[in-house]
Amino acid sequence: MEQIQLLEEKLLQPSIRHSKSELDSLLADEFFEFTSSGTSFNKTEIINALFEEKDVHYALKNFKITFLSDNVVLANYLAIKNNEIYSLRSSIWKLTNDNWNLIFHQGTVCSSEL
Repeated sequence: MEQIQLLEEKLLQPSIRHSKSELDSLLADEFFEFTSSGTSFNKTEIINALFEEKDVHYALKNFKITFLSDNVVLANYLAIKNNEIYSLRSSIWKLTNDNWNLIFHQGTVCSSEL
């Protein structure tokens, strides 16, 4: 589903990652994340952390969507940070009132050979 891939790509853009209002509109109130370093964040915590993040650049590969229900999808992909750090990503998006919101995200550092 192209719309979900576009939303994932949007979330990887520095201008969006530094915008509290953009993040607030994309992340569900119940959002939580498990990071590749083993930390967990809720919506408020991740917005504050991303607002402080230095600009990083991501490339996205091998994007795949799995429907979990009519209004919930699982996105899986490979993210490449600054052309050197690879991570497998999983996100769960939920459609509510005609808007897709991210409710869960996890990143796991991996080898570039995947």
